[in-house]
Amino acid sequence: MDLQKSPVLCIIMGAMKRLKKPYLHFSFRLLLALAVFTAAGFFIVRFRITRSKAVPVSAENVAVSREAEPSAPPTAAVDINNPAAAAQKAVSMQPIGNAPAENSLPKGSDSASASAQLAGRLFALGYRDTDAVPASYTAEMTDAVRLFQRSSGLPVTGTADAKTQALLLSDAAQPYCIRMGDTGTDVTALQYRLTELGYYGKRINGYYGTATAGAVRQFEQNNGFTADGCIQKEEWDRLFYDAVPAASLPAASASAQTGYSRTAEGLCSAAADALGKPYCRGGQGPDSYDSAGFLYACLQACSFPVSHSSVRAFAENTEWKKVSVLNMLKRGDIVFFSPDADAKSTQWYAGIYMGDYTCIAASATLGEVVRLSLTEEPQSRDFLFARRVIA
Repeated sequence: MDLQKSPVLCIIMGAMKRLKKPYLHFSFRLLLALAVFTAAGFFIVRFRITRSKAVPVSAENVAVSREAEPSAPPTAAVDINNPAAAAQKAVSMQPIGNAPAENSLPKGSDSASASAQLAGRLFALGYRDTDAVPASYTAEMTDAVRLFQRSSGLPVTGTADAKTQALLLSDAAQPYCIRMGDTGTDVTALQYRLTELGYYGKRINGYYGTATAGAVRQFEQNNGFTADGCIQKEEWDRLFYDAVPAASLPAASASAQTGYSRTAEGLCSAAADALGKPYCRGGQGPDSYDSAGFLYACLQACSFPVSHSSVRAFAENTEWKKVSVLNMLKRGDIVFFSPDADAKSTQWYAGIYMGDYTCIAASATLGEVVRLSLTEEPQSRDFLFARRVIA
């Protein structure tokens, strides 16, 4: 661009000559001078920009430009071993648990440690049936988080978002409880159990209403608990894992016609048909199961008149032959496991023996009904004995 031949510059120079005319008013001269200098500055800047665009782009220029870019600040770590600190920094927590198609736990040591912390905390508060840390965000973990959210008045999503984690890791976290208005598979199992014990005679619908609360209060009065109509973890364990006297003698449980024979093969078929179903507290089929509910459903399907009880209660049924050696097992036997035979009965789990040292069980650790090997850990370590239902 030739400044000497610029028409705009010629106009500016002409205006400068007019400033020397004596007949122009002083104010008009001042304004015209300001306009001239402003226009001159604009065109000078434009001229420099035009020249800069002509500079070729080189690898060195690109490298310098990239080096000048500021790096993102590191994300502050959350001390998940400190509940108070974790609660204060909950806004930086990543949600744990996603859609069913993407339910892996977050990658990385910090995420794995946080997941272990959450799993242990859920167990301590009574929302999980095992203290084992799952390898992924299983259906069992999702169910435990849902139960915690239900007890805490949070949106029941099953995802451990920042707000859920902050409350769970704080001193204000509520222990497991079922109260008026709650729904879920645990409520359904509770209604079945209260019915079997003669406390409940209404429709089993999975809703904790006034009739269920009344039955719970009667159970609490008869068993030395505060009659507040709310089921705490201790009362749940008393109902399902101890020998509880019935309020009245209930009729034997009737078995629906299911098409499974009352044989060892019938038990194996019922167990195989449940493969892949999610683990859920109180679940007794057909859509979800817990360990005791899985045994109950299989036995009921094969016309065995059993009640919904604990795994340990099934194990202590002396009417069934006890088998203590692995190589003596037969298809259809019920195999029992526990990390500690003297531990709380909630730590016991069981499955239906399928042959070839495998069984099918509702696994809290794996979060669904799966086939397990009795020669692999932890089953080989936890195996106690089996019961032969079919002589």
